[in-house]
Amino acid sequence: MRVTWSMDAYQIEELNSRNAGDWEHFNETTKVGSFFHSLKWKHILERSFKMKPHYFLVYRGDEVAAICPFFENNLKYFKGLVSIPYSDFCHVAVADGQINSEIMREIHAECMNITRQEKLAFLQMSVNTPRIRDLMMQYTDLPPLVSGNMVLNLEELTPDHIWNNVFSAKGGQRKFINRFIRDGCTIEEVRDLRDFELFYHYYNENLEQKHVRTLNQISFFNTIRDVYSTADMRITLLKKDDFIFGGVFAYLYPPNRTIYLVHLALNRDIPNTYHPPYYLFWDTIEKAYEMGYQHICFGGTPCNPENVVYRQKSGFGCEYQFKYSLFIPNSPIFRYGYNFYYIMKNRLKTPEI
Repeated sequence: MRVTWSMDAYQIEELNSRNAGDWEHFNETTKVGSFFHSLKWKHILERSFKMKPHYFLVYRGDEVAAICPFFENNLKYFKGLVSIPYSDFCHVAVADGQINSEIMREIHAECMNITRQEKLAFLQMSVNTPRIRDLMMQYTDLPPLVSGNMVLNLEELTPDHIWNNVFSAKGGQRKFINRFIRDGCTIEEVRDLRDFELFYHYYNENLEQKHVRTLNQISFFNTIRDVYSTADMRITLLKKDDFIFGGVFAYLYPPNRTIYLVHLALNRDIPNTYHPPYYLFWDTIEKAYEMGYQHICFGGTPCNPENVVYRQKSGFGCEYQFKYSLFIPNSPIFRYGYNFYYIMKNRLKTPEI
């Protein structure tokens, strides 16, 4: 274990068996924690993708002020230190009362220490507030990438309110949902291995249709099934008799009363008059409200109100939560490559909000 002391009382400790409980307690009891910051999720990524983790805590006195989860991961031809890859929420989690230049200086110094020791080309740090973004921008001249998640607040929008006041005739949400109900379709929770494999089949088919690379997904899903219990997740299939329209895989995280919709399976052979996500999302909203959850995360979404997926999720009452990815290069070649990528990306897309 390496321990470093700063002049302003911040102490950094690498994650180990003695402070793992402090990590989990902070994650479960603060607003900045999430399902993806848990040590179970760390185990999932290590086992599925064989990445090397670098997790450390920042203490102020006896209290945890921040948890900082990173992995070594590749970006094109470069290996860097990256905030929780393959995760919707991957920010450095700093307690609300601890956001200041001193703590961010310590976090930055520790990250750069790791990149030098491991001979990595860059640091990619995700942050979830403009305040932390601005504090970190003093360490890089590269523009951040902006993305985010769509989140539904069930304390503000009950299912009844969504159905009667958020849904609209123009949006077609009620029509698409009622079509499945009228046609005798049902949503069933996955209980056995055969149904799990059915879900995976259509999930994989959906990714292939969108030309998304399915990086070791079979190992990933098998590891999830081994590590998590049925109390940690909810997998549903939309069916009529033996015909599958699609399904949703959601993680349940009681500490922050949030359900994370992370994997959508779709049967691409169905007529285009059917729109499975609407009924699957609506079922999740009703179930989440019934179970006493406060929020549903609808997953990563392009930062563009004109995007079809953005419009679909906002049509359920979701609001956009921003994520800022900051890049700090250790290599002149990486700096050049990033600037070229950023310029090309912004030429080809609709302006972001």
